[in-house]
Amino acid sequence: MEKYSKWRDKGTGIHPFLVPLKAKGNGAFMKYLVGPLLAVPRLMAAAALAILLFSLLALTSILPSALRLRFLAQRCICFVLCRALLLVMGFWNISSSYSRLQKRHPLPTMWPVGGVAGAGHLIVCNKLSYVDVFYLAFRFNPIFTTAAVGGAEAEGKVYVRSLWGAVSDALCPSVLAGKEAQTLDDVLALGTSCGAPVVVFPEVTCANGEGLLHPQPVLYGCSAPKATVHIVGFKYEYKKFSPAYTVGSTFAHLFRLCSQGANYLTVRHLSHNDVPPNPRADAIEGPEPTDAKEGGGEG
Repeated sequence: MEKYSKWRDKGTGIHPFLVPLKAKGNGAFMKYLVGPLLAVPRLMAAAALAILLFSLLALTSILPSALRLRFLAQRCICFVLCRALLLVMGFWNISSSYSRLQKRHPLPTMWPVGGVAGAGHLIVCNKLSYVDVFYLAFRFNPIFTTAAVGGAEAEGKVYVRSLWGAVSDALCPSVLAGKEAQTLDDVLALGTSCGAPVVVFPEVTCANGEGLLHPQPVLYGCSAPKATVHIVGFKYEYKKFSPAYTVGSTFAHLFRLCSQGANYLTVRHLSHNDVPPNPRADAIEGPEPTDAKEGGGEG
């Protein structure tokens, strides 16, 4: 494993790509008997749902984007089928909560947790597994992107990806060739016109959840205002097998995932009070109204 040691964090010793393992226990009955009995029908149901999902998405792609007909149709499809797919994989209950960096602001109380990501909003999140992608499709039906990689000329640029492409990137990240990358602002404008938010994965590839990878400068030059930025974090709770997918056989991972009685995903939304302001957006929009009020009071 020495050839992989360059990925290990020198400060903490955490390796972001190794499959996390829990201490072994007396789980042979569940692993070798009950697990396969659960996995086989679940895999068959997951395959049927996936075929139906991507077939319907392909059919609705011919709808005109005017009046947001395509987005509304695909939103309904993803809401039903992606949630059904998560249920088949054992994610019965997905916990959502707010997080904060400073205690001076109370936690938000709005429902649903995280609020509504509207047209042209930006969702920034970590990446642990293909499960994350299906959850985002179920919750937001966004425009997926993958960061362009390749030096200074790739800063702030992304490639637009379909749901199929986003799942493929989670399973096997690849460098996209022959396509021209777009600035993130251009993709946000596309999201505004079609009614969808935009998802960005700054880490580009999946990690095991033990730490964050060094992010790509995908947000460089982005002018999205603070009010339209949603920062989301995924975390998996597990006892034997982690749903995080980094390396190895996709089928073996999915088989073991479906072998577990239940899987647990926690989604944490950063409070908007703790989202850092965007200097570029502030420069474009000018000072906030509260600044004007404070200035008037001093006069």
